[in-house]
Amino acid sequence: MLLTKLIAHQWKQQRRSPIWQKNLAVNIIIGFFFLLLFLEAVAVSVLLALKWGEAFNTTDPIAHYHGVLVWYFLGLFVFRFFIQKLPAVEIRPYQHLPIQKKNLINYLLFRGSISFFNLLTLVFLLPFALFQILPVHGTVATTLWLLGFLSLDMAFNYIIIYLKKNLATNFKMVAVTVAAVALLAMVEYLKWFQFSSVIAQSFNTFLTAPFLFLFFPLLAVLAYRLNFAFFKKGMYLEAFQSNSKDDSLVGNLQYLNKIGRLGQLISMDIKLQLRNKRTRSMVMMSPLFLLYGLIFYASDDYAKDSGWLIFAGVFITGSVAINYLQYAFAYEGAFNDYLQSSALKMGEIVRAKMALGTAVIVVSYLLTTPYVFFGTEILLINTACMLFNIGFLVPGLLFFATYNKKTMVLSKGSSFNYQGVGATHFLVMLPIFLFPIMLYMTFKWLGHPNGGLMAIGFIGLVALALRKWIIQMIVDNLKEKKYIIADGFRQRY
Repeated sequence: MLLTKLIAHQWKQQRRSPIWQKNLAVNIIIGFFFLLLFLEAVAVSVLLALKWGEAFNTTDPIAHYHGVLVWYFLGLFVFRFFIQKLPAVEIRPYQHLPIQKKNLINYLLFRGSISFFNLLTLVFLLPFALFQILPVHGTVATTLWLLGFLSLDMAFNYIIIYLKKNLATNFKMVAVTVAAVALLAMVEYLKWFQFSSVIAQSFNTFLTAPFLFLFFPLLAVLAYRLNFAFFKKGMYLEAFQSNSKDDSLVGNLQYLNKIGRLGQLISMDIKLQLRNKRTRSMVMMSPLFLLYGLIFYASDDYAKDSGWLIFAGVFITGSVAINYLQYAFAYEGAFNDYLQSSALKMGEIVRAKMALGTAVIVVSYLLTTPYVFFGTEILLINTACMLFNIGFLVPGLLFFATYNKKTMVLSKGSSFNYQGVGATHFLVMLPIFLFPIMLYMTFKWLGHPNGGLMAIGFIGLVALALRKWIIQMIVDNLKEKKYIIADGFRQRY
């Protein structure tokens, strides 16, 4: 059977790769802990299904569960968009063989239908169906209820695949979809209109006429056919190329070229970030980092003068820059030999990366100004942390990046991909976050919390004034380690 042969080919390709042998022990350990977490998830799901009414203090557990289910699918949709890996298969070895295109596409979509998220949904739904729906509504309604929601989950799965595949060629369509989801979430959060209540009530109505749940399998089939048509059109290498002369994501960036060599280098770095799968995934996840302020600023659990708010300020204004600067040289590891032998001066490359990191922090700060809604002290915290990040975080991370000799494979997504990432990358962030918190708390204990904010901002300004000297220090360190770095970047696995 063709399907089993294709599965066997993919399994052999994975097993025979050098990465598989190198990471075999790690994969076994990760698999063991995953099994433990899965068994715990099953136990928790069964316990909640048995005691749902008592756990949430509700007299109508099914209606309450449907309300939770709305937010579960919405959260899973967003999480999948940023985390879920796309199904992929190398089709060129099969194109000269008597294999129909539809068989390859069906296999590709079959692979895409098997994921951890589908298993998670089954674990979440099945116990509740058995212990709550079945005793009240009977076998037929329970079967259709379970089939319907599993089909809805599968429909979301195929919609995510379609959106992410269109990301490179039809960015506007993907941006509109993401903006629409964000707008609905904002309307719900501000309580202008309760979409979740309306949808949950619809689910309750469906149980009185359970055959209405067959609409969800139909939706899954339509999403499958949409992907099938898209992949069939793209079975040729040139099929997904943009029709526009300019890059669909970044344009030609001519305005940066007018700045001179510095602008040209910044333009090249931006295009590298947006044209490669791994870096583009991180760019798409960046808006999520800016929302972390809602966890700290909107909660009464964190006092306005606590160190947690300093952590939040440093994180939301600097998280995007952290993801870029820590691997600023590793991203270019594939053509490091060219950079070393070209006429480009290393000082120009470092200044370009610093300028881009600074610009990213400023933009992040401007996007977080609406947090002033939670108080003017929040704006002061973010301003001080922004100055600290510009002056201290940018050169600090770029200096530590000179010690990174692991190149990054940019053709693979960033989800659960730790290639090129080491423990040092996480250890480096400790002093960056702890130093401003300890500085602030010292002033707070002395009775001058606002003085702590001024000290954080002042350190950033002093470091900014010393930037020329810091750049030279980074350049000297790069020159000293250039042979070690070059040798490391040549090791792709």
